[in-house]
Amino acid sequence: MENVNWPRWHRLAGLMLTLLAAGIAVYSVIQSLYFFWNTCHSRDVLNWDANIRYVITFDQWQDIKAGRWTAALAVFFEGSTWPPLYSFFTLVLFFAWPGGPHPVLAVVPAFLFFVALFPSAFYMALRLTDKLWKASLIFLVFSVFLVHTRELQAYALSGMLETMGMFFLLWTLYFTGRSFEAPDARSTRIGLLLSGSGLFLTKYPFGIMLLFAWVLLLCVTRPAMIRDFIVFLWDHYLRAAGPVQKAYRLALPVLTALALVTLLGMGMVGAGAINKKIYKYIIYVFSFLFFLDLMLFLWRQKGHLPVERPLYQQFRLSFLPGLVWIFLHPDRFSGVIGGQFWIIKQTSSFFKSLAMDVFSHSVLFLFLLLLAFASFLLNFFLSRSKNNNRIAPFFQRVDVWLTLLIFLQILVQEIFSPNKQHRHIYYLIPSVLFFTGYWLINLNLLQRNVILRSLLVLFVLFTTATQLWAAGGLLLDYGSRHFCYAGRDPGRYEPVRALAENLKVDGRYILINRLHLAAPGELSLATEVDVVFRNRITPAGFIENDARRIKLWDPRASELLYVDKDCSDRNAIDQELVAMVQAKTGGRTIVFQREASALGHCLRVYSLKTNSGESPL
Repeated sequence: MENVNWPRWHRLAGLMLTLLAAGIAVYSVIQSLYFFWNTCHSRDVLNWDANIRYVITFDQWQDIKAGRWTAALAVFFEGSTWPPLYSFFTLVLFFAWPGGPHPVLAVVPAFLFFVALFPSAFYMALRLTDKLWKASLIFLVFSVFLVHTRELQAYALSGMLETMGMFFLLWTLYFTGRSFEAPDARSTRIGLLLSGSGLFLTKYPFGIMLLFAWVLLLCVTRPAMIRDFIVFLWDHYLRAAGPVQKAYRLALPVLTALALVTLLGMGMVGAGAINKKIYKYIIYVFSFLFFLDLMLFLWRQKGHLPVERPLYQQFRLSFLPGLVWIFLHPDRFSGVIGGQFWIIKQTSSFFKSLAMDVFSHSVLFLFLLLLAFASFLLNFFLSRSKNNNRIAPFFQRVDVWLTLLIFLQILVQEIFSPNKQHRHIYYLIPSVLFFTGYWLINLNLLQRNVILRSLLVLFVLFTTATQLWAAGGLLLDYGSRHFCYAGRDPGRYEPVRALAENLKVDGRYILINRLHLAAPGELSLATEVDVVFRNRITPAGFIENDARRIKLWDPRASELLYVDKDCSDRNAIDQELVAMVQAKTGGRTIVFQREASALGHCLRVYSLKTNSGESPL
């Protein structure tokens, strides 16, 4: 934008707007903490996904305390469902906190990353606009709409991964923009590596969706470069190869493409018959061999590639480390592509979710988004007029590139994902808000027109006031829209707490949790049992789910816990456990101790004996 020396009152207005936006952010954070502590009474549990991550991290903590570092660290590399970054931060907190693990500690990383979004957005706005009053307007739009989302702050206080994804995506976009200006600067390279890797290691689809959007944007905005790159591959990767090398270099991408297209196509129509591990392993073999061969070729040819330097840096530092991590483990690759078949149609469209389901006052957001789109179009027509009707210069602008990169991620998910849960676009919301604010202040008509500039400020202030004092607003009845992912009714988890009272705080247990076998759609407290039972023991105690150890149980265990909804067939349960103990311990026996029940849930406790003085089962 044109560098104009604004009068002093612009700086004063910018400072006041910045303080207003910062005040809204701080007050909302305090309010969220207040309502979380005073209305979310079930803080000893999380939600389904977060419960599972908590249990995994708790087990790592136990392994490290016992000196089994190999078993603890192996979990980071073996996990096929969730990347290790969130668990790593949680594990550090478990050791830093004097009292050891607790579900509230598992909430802290998500909450801190959510809080970090606000200073991050203000810093980026200053760097992008270089004017305080413009940065303050972006920051105000960003803050007031982010704190008036229906679920995002609740996600920040429930141990979900989305807030971490918001943070790393925002910084990935920032350093992507910086790479066009200074691709070889040390800060840019480090920023691309840390933010891009952080995005992949928060949740694999976050990085993959960004990569898909990035490739699609290249095809649209730089067709000549894509054509030259394809010609380069044809000449040097295929034609210059020997007969055998040429055969597999041609076959591998074709087989990989056919397999992936088949998988995606079946996923789009909701057909899961092809979603088998053997098929995904076949795709993995084709994909891995093709990926390895192509990356080695590109590395050898890195000085001759017909690719712009910034784009080469973006792929090498933001995307390649994440792809290498995924390909390191076949189950990780299988888990990533298998997620295509998790079909939960909460809505018919991600764009519909963005327009109607994300914000407390969708009409205000849509109006601002419409103005931002009008600004985007105005800049497009002015750019085309300035460049003799050429449109390429506009789409090669950094701000345009980053804006399209955000919305193309939604488009990619819209087309290829049958899983239409609202939360799958939540990680994009801060970036959407940031660039909505950016295009609002980027109207060329505002450069020298004081009246229009003032009207824009007044309109944003009106929007802010409407959000704050409207129904569900931060200053009116904010608490009415605050909710807890574990629910506000502590009685829901009383059966689990009642069963946990039968555990000794320093006990050493193996847990067989049959609630995990509940039929799909049936309300189960399986993960809550895993979490609450762990909360019951002190650092001197020990508990481990049977499902984690495939071959042998931990030799420290002295008791066996069996949890189900029905324990009436005691003979069948005992016979099953006797056979399991023989297989898992190599000769130990079990002795029944006691049984407890609570509201349709039951617990049977057994002693694990080496040379039992009592009659074994």
